[in-house]
Amino acid sequence: MRFHRLQTTLAAVAVTLALVGCGDSGPDNSPIKIKGADKVLTAIQKNDCEAMIAGLAEVKEVAGNNPDAKAEYRRLREKVADYLVPRMGDDEKAKEAYRALSALETGR
Repeated sequence: MRFHRLQTTLAAVAVTLALVGCGDSGPDNSPIKIKGADKVLTAIQKNDCEAMIAGLAEVKEVAGNNPDAKAEYRRLREKVADYLVPRMGDDEKAKEAYRALSALETGR
């Protein structure tokens, strides 16, 4: 009887995990809607490192202390970092922009 109850419990847990999922669901590819994000995304497409950081600084101000807006800002910052990091070895502007990104985050 105990074994049957254990099997039933394990089956229920397995079904629950299968339906709900566990762990990270992967990157969030939904559009970033915070005001100013379009400027940053355009700067990424145009390879304009200065405009990326300037636009990100504006978005950070817009986000303020709003938790939802801060989450959008973090997603945008991650896109900028993902763009800059692979280019830092060969591109001095990307290096400078990454330093500026770090300074933006530390408030310097």
